[in-house]
Parts: sequence; structure tokens; C-alpha cells
Amino acid sequence: MLKIASTDIEPPPAVLQEGGLNCVTGLGKYKGRLIMLLDMNKLLEFSAQNTSSEAKTPAPKGEARGAAAR
Repeated sequence: MLKIASTDIEPPPAVLQEGGLNCVTGLGKYKGRLIMLLDMNKLLEFSAQNTSSEAKTPAPKGEARGAAAR
């Protein structure tokens, strides 16, 4: 686990909050690196919503979805 001091964490830029996902909670600075801090709950909820809506929408002709598509 990586520990970053709260003084080395900045709020996320507005550009990363656009689009409705809002999963970036901050930007951490650690040993000269910039680390994006994510809210995994929001990210997983977004992923689950996209997966469930994708499953409900039939694939266009000639296109497969899911594991069979790989």
C-alpha cells in the first residue's frame, strides 16, 4: 500500500470531473510522480451500469458481444 501525505494531495482538475463519471478524487504527488486517486465504488458502479445496459441492447448484425466476441 502506498501512503501519500494529505499535504501532497490536490483536488482533481475540473476537466477530470466532466462526463458524469466523477471517479477521480484527487491527484497525489509521490517521489516526483503524479498519482491519480480514484473512487473505486464509483468506477465499479459505472462499469456495472455500462455492462448491464450493453447486455440489454442487442448487438448490431454481424457483431458479437461479451466473452464470445474475443
